Amino acid sequence: MKTLWLLVLGSLLFAPINRAADPAPKDNAAADAAWADIVKNSKPPPPPAEWNTKRPTPEEMTAFKQKAGEAAEQLADRTRKFYETYPDHPKAAEARAKEKTFRQQAAALRAVKEDKPTNTADGADKGDDKMDPAFRGKFLEAQSRIRAARKDGPPAVLAELEKSGRDLAQEFPKQGEPWEMLMMVAQNTEGAKSVALYKEISENAPDARMKEAAATQLKSLDRLNKPVALAYKAVDDREVDIAKLKGKVVLIDFWATWCGPCVAELPNVKKTYEELHGQGFEIVGVSFDEDCDALKKFVEKNKMAWPQFCDGGGWNNAVNKEFGIRAIPAMYLVDKKGVLRDMNARAGLAYKVRALLKE
Repeated sequence: MKTLWLLVLGSLLFAPINRAADPAPKDNAAADAAWADIVKNSKPPPPPAEWNTKRPTPEEMTAFKQKAGEAAEQLADRTRKFYETYPDHPKAAEARAKEKTFRQQAAALRAVKEDKPTNTADGADKGDDKMDPAFRGKFLEAQSRIRAARKDGPPAVLAELEKSGRDLAQEFPKQGEPWEMLMMVAQNTEGAKSVALYKEISENAPDARMKEAAATQLKSLDRLNKPVALAYKAVDDREVDIAKLKGKVVLIDFWATWCGPCVAELPNVKKTYEELHGQGFEIVGVSFDEDCDALKKFVEKNKMAWPQFCDGGGWNNAVNKEFGIRAIPAMYLVDKKGVLRDMNARAGLAYKVRALLKE
């Protein structure tokens, strides 16, 4: 992955844009101040200045990504707290969208352990130092256009990313960077367009790893708006079957006790459960732990009332062989009819559960 330019492109999507503030009630000063602070801190930390003249080591890059990922995760938490605390604020809807973006950024930064050159279709190494000069020139021009689109907001940046990615992929089909552009668009898009992009990448990208990643996302998205089948015997011997929970709104929580973001999310999950369980909200947990006894102790200590699956298989557990989860925490919301309605329930969980309970 060409992480330096990916971070630059990411900053274009996540950086704040100066524009006139929407009118807000006079008694909403605290909310306005909270939103202003979120906007102020939306831009990810820039790469160190010395990287402009000295190529960073893999260890330095990993440390930088971890720091940036942690910052994005913290900002996502603050953004969620904003719209849950001030649900009627003019910026509440924008806050929900921003939280999703921050979560995606954090997940992407945590997922990559080290920088590896993109492999072309013929197996040649095309790292930054060996980039085709003709491609480099047009690639830099594309970056300039993407940067210029920032003044019109994230949708304009995504539109330019897609156009530049397609143009470059057509002219330089063996370069991985254009497909990384399209992958970024797919990750920040929803619905049929996201599906179409992942399908295109899985069939045409020159890098096998990129094809596999897109195919996995495509398989996951194909589940949306379809009935969910999940049945298991919980670690406390309860029998779980989502098919028998029709009439309830069900959260499928894919997590692990060793997953920091999963544990950090627990207070919000518990709060939502305690508030809405009496109205028909249920949770079924799927643990990626390898030590099921440790899981049982954790569940008991943290007073998690809902059932948990664990077979000690970690990422290869029996449930995940069917669902193909590649990053946790992952939260799916199933409606009263047993249909999967949301694959990113972590963003605005309580808000989304309330909406489904009203249906």
